[in-house]
Amino acid sequence: MTDVRGKKVAVAGITFESNSFAPGLTYMDAFERYLLVEGPEVLTAGFGKDEIGGAVSVAKELGIELVPVFAADGGCGPTVNDETYEYLKKELFSKLSKVLDSVDGVYLRLHGAMTAESYEDVEGDLIESLRAIVGPDFPIAVSCDFHGHFTEKMAKSTALIAGYQTCPHIDFFETGARAMRLMAAALTHEKTPTLSYRKTKLMASSEGHDTTFGPMRAVLDRLHEIEKMPGVL
Repeated sequence: MTDVRGKKVAVAGITFESNSFAPGLTYMDAFERYLLVEGPEVLTAGFGKDEIGGAVSVAKELGIELVPVFAADGGCGPTVNDETYEYLKKELFSKLSKVLDSVDGVYLRLHGAMTAESYEDVEGDLIESLRAIVGPDFPIAVSCDFHGHFTEKMAKSTALIAGYQTCPHIDFFETGARAMRLMAAALTHEKTPTLSYRKTKLMASSEGHDTTFGPMRAVLDRLHEIEKMPGVL
């Protein structure tokens, strides 16, 4: 891999797991209680164990400088009200705008299952909005939860997406590390990552999500074999 030392990557994110069947709405106080930070605390709020911790580890290994911007996490709950989401989005982009001219890429810690009253696909809206600002060739890396909803809007906006590979979730750190390695691959300009996906008409019970045994274990084993193929990142 071409040397990426000295490259700069902004770090930001809005994370929430919505349950649209739950009554009521989630408001700003959920994020204020759980996590709402900016600046250096973005890199340390997860005590080095979360996705951002994994991204930090890879960045240090490769000599990439991280520029912490903004992070919000409200945990999980009912659909987020529009005012809260639009405020968080405005804050994220306001702070990102101050550093975009000086960075080579952006890493976003997202969830994949966040919804707001007027936004069925919050993550897609965020990534698409950022893509509209930075243009088609600027690297955007994303980490997501295993239980997110992968959408066409997300796929069209970036190919650099890493999701959890375990349920119960024990690979937060590793997922962030994978996202940052995808970022590094894009920063070298030696490779042009591309993404394709297909949704299957399949629903599974919650116990069927377990990756330690059963059908999901077999699926992941096969995917890990595919990852070893030439050209697969």
